[in-house]
Amino acid sequence: MKTVLVAMSGGVDSAAAAKLLLQAGHRISAVTMLLTALDEVAAARAQQTCALLGIEHSVIDLKAAFKEQVIERYVADYRAGLTPNPCMVCNQKIKFGLLFEHLQTVNCDYLATGHYAQIVRRDGLYWVARAANERRDQSYFLYHLNQSKLRRLLLPLGEYRDKAEVVSIATALDKSLLKRPESVGVCFANGADYDAWLTEKVGDLSGDIVDQSGAVLGQHDGYYRYTIGQKRGIPADLPKDYCVLKIDAARKRLIVGAESACYSTHITLDECHFNSALDAQSGYRIKIFNWGYFLAGRVIDKRALNGTVEIVFIDPVRAVAAGQYAVLYDEWGTVIGGGRIIS
Repeated sequence: MKTVLVAMSGGVDSAAAAKLLLQAGHRISAVTMLLTALDEVAAARAQQTCALLGIEHSVIDLKAAFKEQVIERYVADYRAGLTPNPCMVCNQKIKFGLLFEHLQTVNCDYLATGHYAQIVRRDGLYWVARAANERRDQSYFLYHLNQSKLRRLLLPLGEYRDKAEVVSIATALDKSLLKRPESVGVCFANGADYDAWLTEKVGDLSGDIVDQSGAVLGQHDGYYRYTIGQKRGIPADLPKDYCVLKIDAARKRLIVGAESACYSTHITLDECHFNSALDAQSGYRIKIFNWGYFLAGRVIDKRALNGTVEIVFIDPVRAVAAGQYAVLYDEWGTVIGGGRIIS
């Protein structure tokens, strides 16, 4: 019998995960993380679910850490002209960072979450693998997990192909779960006017729209509202194939040009983590967005001193944005590792 701490959000997925582990005969308790003031409601819902399951529920207040490590970085990245991915940072720093530290204090052997991914063991090592439900697969967000965490992580929902089956498991326990909305978008701005919230945080970042020669073509009302490849917001009198090619944060400029110039063959990563040595002779399947399709590529340079990795794509890729993450998979859909795109 395993002693398991389940991360409970108050929603369907974590409720189903807890119920499945309990049915499997494990001794479980639950914890809800308070990341923003909005999570007080989620904690009350999680407490209700835990009461129905007959398990202990606790709350851990991580609002200060979340603000410093996720929200403030999110704002700083936008100011720097990047396209941030706060969910990736939250998974790294909070859900599988501070929560694993908390695991040591509550005398539990394993941490479990409602993520849609699988943990597999091969060649004596643990690996993150894609979920059976490919539409909901979240393996992309777990590239950073090392062996010490993977061997203590349980993901009960990874083997379920149909979300409806997961919903059925949870709502058989508590039908009110059907009325609880799924978390979407930027969670820490929920309930607020997102654009107004972000504008207040980043300040005035308006400036010129220029072409590749530096000629001014128009003005923008804040470069944080744009990302690489974006056409919306470009002056209407410019050619229809014009899009954002680069964000020059230092001069508050958007550099635009023909879409044909928006393709990349090479990217460089930092914040890298890999669970096996990279092979320059091997090809990898690469995702640069969680919802995106796989891209074919290979590693051409791994610099041990500064921890960066350079990747070349087999075919040019449109709209690669610094601040996003590239995650490498092998031919079986197993996560090899990844890193943050810096160029």
